[in-house]
Amino acid sequence: MSFTYLLQNSPAFFISFCSVIGLIVGSFLNVVIFRLPKMLEREWAQQCADLRADKVEALPRYNIVTPRSACVHCGHKITVMENIPLMSYLLLRGRCSQCHAPISLRYPAVELLTAVMSGLISWHFGYGFAAFAGFLGYTGVTQVAHSTVSGADPPADLWKIGEQLPQQVDPVSPGESQGRDAAAHVVRADRA
Repeated sequence: MSFTYLLQNSPAFFISFCSVIGLIVGSFLNVVIFRLPKMLEREWAQQCADLRADKVEALPRYNIVTPRSACVHCGHKITVMENIPLMSYLLLRGRCSQCHAPISLRYPAVELLTAVMSGLISWHFGYGFAAFAGFLGYTGVTQVAHSTVSGADPPADLWKIGEQLPQQVDPVSPGESQGRDAAAHVVRADRA
């Protein structure tokens, strides 16, 4: 019995598998939610300095992967065992292993919510592309919502995409769809 066969023919296995993947993705979303606004701020500061022709000192590398995650209070580098989605928070009782400062409840909440929503999406759609698309949509909305709630603006490129959609439908006459124009032409032709 293959793994794919189990995913396709055992709804309980598929839902459980998607929930575990949701935990892992939720953990990654926490990294994105925390780091993306800081990455954008650094990029914008660099662009402003370039426009002003200011000399800027080189900053240490900062992206989704590096540097390693650390306690926001004491800077303790989080080990692999302290980074297991949801389980580490429970084992550490919601506190840093070094300074014992409280860890924000947002981290396990995002992980748990993503796991639950992944399970619900997989239960609703079943095995296939629709479940995958629903999961991607949910994770995108979660990232934007949490980034916005935490005080950062969502990535500007998302708004640019939304502004360009009507132009992509009909670049000649914005606001009108070619589909409606074609349908109106067909209706007029039927009446003639």
